[in-house]
Amino acid sequence: MKKSVLFFLLFFLFSTTVALAQTGKITGRVTDAETGEPLPGVNVILVGTEMGAATGVEGYYNIINVPPGSYTMQASFIGYATITLQNVQVNIDLTATHNLQMQTEAIAGQEVVVEATTPIVQPDVSANIANVSAVEIENIPVAGVSEFINLQAGIEPGMTIRGSGLSEMSFVIDGMTTRDAHTDQPFTGVSYTSVDQFQVQTGGFNAEYGNVRCGLINVVTKEGSRDRYSFDILARYSPP
Repeated sequence: MKKSVLFFLLFFLFSTTVALAQTGKITGRVTDAETGEPLPGVNVILVGTEMGAATGVEGYYNIINVPPGSYTMQASFIGYATITLQNVQVNIDLTATHNLQMQTEAIAGQEVVVEATTPIVQPDVSANIANVSAVEIENIPVAGVSEFINLQAGIEPGMTIRGSGLSEMSFVIDGMTTRDAHTDQPFTGVSYTSVDQFQVQTGGFNAEYGNVRCGLINVVTKEGSRDRYSFDILARYSPP
């Protein structure tokens, strides 16, 4: 009994130490379009989710622990026209900044729809990072994540990064490091149909990542729908 309890305690501690960042963050400031004054108490939500935040005294809002993907964000405040920001991109371990300017409501029910843009230079990126979504690899003739990673810049065939092999890189799936204890090789057999987004880092790792010499592959899998079933099929055909 004591051995079983000790085993589960060690497993829990190990799981908490290897769980890495798999979410992003949305932040920004909401101001009056005419005066530029900050607007406190504005409700900022991600449409279709239960995530959101309210602006503080200085008009700033922070939505944390957001799974990677594309969202529609909506800001509403009494006396002002509702703002809908479409195509808000959230990447793994990065912060998306979107400042909003609200106009006083002239007509009841008036709404402003804006298309979000991703900046060319990410101010919070200090490493060599490439974020790839599932949409970008749908038309590529590959069946696994490892095959697509071999096509990325700076990666040689066999997932060799900076001259180092698989045993010197970290392959993370949903926050858990996958590595064979016998061969010290990471498990990379993930079908791209189950991938929502993955991130490739070839240098400049943050302090949260340990035991990494050459590169880091961070994979986030898709969330299942609550109201319907879905499946993907990969089929290969070759003539006789």
